[in-house]
Amino acid sequence: RGAPILSAPGSSSLAGVSSRAEGPGGGRKPWVMVEVALAESPTGVRTKREPQEEEPVEQREPVQQRKRLIGFARTPEDHYCWQVAFINEAVSPPWRRCFGGLGTGFVGVRPDAPANEVEGAGEEEPVVPLDATIVIFVNAPAASLQTRGGRTIDGYKDALDRSQRTLEWSAQRSDKNSKRVEAILAHQRHGGRIVVGVRSPTKRNFRLLGEVSQMDILQRASFVLNVGDHVIQERGTRTFHKNITAACLNNGLRGGVALTTARYPVKGMAKWCSACCYEAPKALLHFSRLCEDGVAAFHQPAGWLGKRENKVKMEPESPAPAKRLRAKTSPDEVIVKVEQPQQEVSDYTGVTQELTEEARSEALAAGLVPVKSFVPVRSFVPVKFFMPVKSELPEDPPESMSPETFADDPLAAF
Repeated sequence: RGAPILSAPGSSSLAGVSSRAEGPGGGRKPWVMVEVALAESPTGVRTKREPQEEEPVEQREPVQQRKRLIGFARTPEDHYCWQVAFINEAVSPPWRRCFGGLGTGFVGVRPDAPANEVEGAGEEEPVVPLDATIVIFVNAPAASLQTRGGRTIDGYKDALDRSQRTLEWSAQRSDKNSKRVEAILAHQRHGGRIVVGVRSPTKRNFRLLGEVSQMDILQRASFVLNVGDHVIQERGTRTFHKNITAACLNNGLRGGVALTTARYPVKGMAKWCSACCYEAPKALLHFSRLCEDGVAAFHQPAGWLGKRENKVKMEPESPAPAKRLRAKTSPDEVIVKVEQPQQEVSDYTGVTQELTEEARSEALAAGLVPVKSFVPVRSFVPVKFFMPVKSELPEDPPESMSPETFADDPLAAF
């Protein structure tokens, strides 16, 4: 068993091989014919290959119901709830999407169970079904920019002319070949329905602006860079910008990524910013009638969008301390240091005492300079600020201070 079986090239790949199988007790069973597969090698030697045993099929437990998804993992109908609410006002539910998508600026919906229509043989089916309704979502010019995944997805410039009942609408930047805007134009010319909704800067819901009666394409998508133009590159990436604007912001630009310059065309592959390197297609939408709520939402000035704040209940029993203390004391036993005023000694009477002749002679014998009068020691009062005063003798001493005066009596000056 396991030894190579030699056979001539070109012979059958299956051969009857007799072998004895060992029983449970170690004995051998009679000879049986076992059909084995022979694999042919490039050298012409065929090797016996034992058939593999089939693995038993495991019975899996039923899959438990998944938890509710959060964020973009949810379905578009659950995530873009405000757009779905506006579609329910324009189209009677139930409906299903047939063109575009929620969160992309426009979406085409049709009844969930449309009536069977007889189509002519050989006619091509249009991109947008005739029974579908295309809903266009527009943000007011004063609305703040919207981001998704750290990248700005807004920044379109739309203009409403109330007197002419027209709206200059900028389509998607990703429609670089103008195929989607042309499909919307073809749907309108074939009698399809197009509805426009406007969201104000201060609210999340959409207001009906009107139904489109006519549509004209003003500008098709185009690439705005020319040969020799200077471009800006995000260092470390292959992303290039022509003019960095607020619509170009991403996580790298917000984080202060280094920038470098280049010249178009660049070598290698490049990713051009869709906000500043491409011109989005534009169309002029005509309305037979404008809704006042939609016009007011479009021209509403910017304002602060209210955010939900969790209110915290303050407990009056534990107010915050007015001053931080070094020691752990209760609020009722606050230690306050009071400085006592310093008492001044008023024992000085201003009376001077004269030296006696004996004291003067003793001071002279001891080599001390006696004075005529002194102030007792107990009469000196300590003061906080003591400023010594230096007394200087005059340059020309008077005659009373001459040496001849002290020759006879040295104590005459005293």
